[in-house]
Amino acid sequence: MGAVKESTFRTPVNINTRIPVISESISDTIKMIEQETLMGYPGRDILDAGPISVTGSVDTEVRFTTANSGRTIFFGNDLLVALAMGACTWHAGSSTNILKLNDDQDKFGTIAIHKKIAIWEFVSCFFKGFKFSGKAGEIWKTSFDAVAYKVTRGDPSSGGQQNKQAQFDALNITAGKRALFGDSTFQLAPTGTTRPWMNNASGRSRRVQPELRQRPHRPGIQYS
Repeated sequence: MGAVKESTFRTPVNINTRIPVISESISDTIKMIEQETLMGYPGRDILDAGPISVTGSVDTEVRFTTANSGRTIFFGNDLLVALAMGACTWHAGSSTNILKLNDDQDKFGTIAIHKKIAIWEFVSCFFKGFKFSGKAGEIWKTSFDAVAYKVTRGDPSSGGQQNKQAQFDALNITAGKRALFGDSTFQLAPTGTTRPWMNNASGRSRRVQPELRQRPHRPGIQYS
């Protein structure tokens, strides 16, 4: 699975970040609208295809490539967290990205999933909430609730989607190290304060959910 931030709504781009995915369930559902008109014969007439919803979840491991007293460089799922939070500012003094929760969510990206016989590409994918969870003796995990504009399915080499086999081959194959629950101190506090929310606990989860203003649409079914 790969991801990248988009700049223009409904315009997919080449993925540039490998996501350490555990499982995913994003797919499209078509609401079928029944006929209510009396046609003069038993039974109902053909149903009409209504709005298409592309929703689901993505579960990932929390991984990192560098950890020291100064900063931790996370691998893969930090991009999804940044998209879900909605605001990311580079702090030159500490050489770190500062993520802030933006209720007016306007950050979205392209998500591509390689399913061997086909690549599923989710265009303009928003994350309407996410959850960190972990417990003693295990790893940290994140779960993201996704809403996308549309999904395009195609052959890995010759399909009509933006991302093909070549884009997956170009992703960094370094897996990073898994973030263990027992090695972590998680703090949640107002800006400028230090109040440990959890330290050396046996297990905890925390959910973040900004306001998501979904854009209405009724796209055609995209198959290739």
